[in-house]
Amino acid sequence: MRLVEGDGASTLDGELAGLTEDEVTGTFLHVDPYRPLEPGPGGQTPLLSALHKAIAGRAWFVEVYLLAEDPSEVGFDPGVLGCGIVACNFAEETLAACRRLGEELAYIYTGAKLPNGCDGTLEFEEGTF
Repeated sequence: MRLVEGDGASTLDGELAGLTEDEVTGTFLHVDPYRPLEPGPGGQTPLLSALHKAIAGRAWFVEVYLLAEDPSEVGFDPGVLGCGIVACNFAEETLAACRRLGEELAYIYTGAKLPNGCDGTLEFEEGTF
């Protein structure tokens, strides 16, 4: 295991650039960016940088998020309105477990209310790249 601490898509690009195809298939990459869809200095987003080495059609994503589109609707700033996972080269059983987790979280929060009385329902979404 190797831990790389850095900031921005350029750090991620630098680390991924040195991997061979064989190394990619055996790599577990955890990216925890503050804004995964915000382009960095080179125009690339952290999410797209992580997918750059993925095999087309084999990258899968899942996201669970509050239906509120604006933190002001929530009544407080939770920092983020959801979370997501992007997976490449995972076994179908692993993807099925992630899918069940997302579906169950959304089910549990159906009709839930936030402390200010606003809708706390979660939405579950998945797809492939």
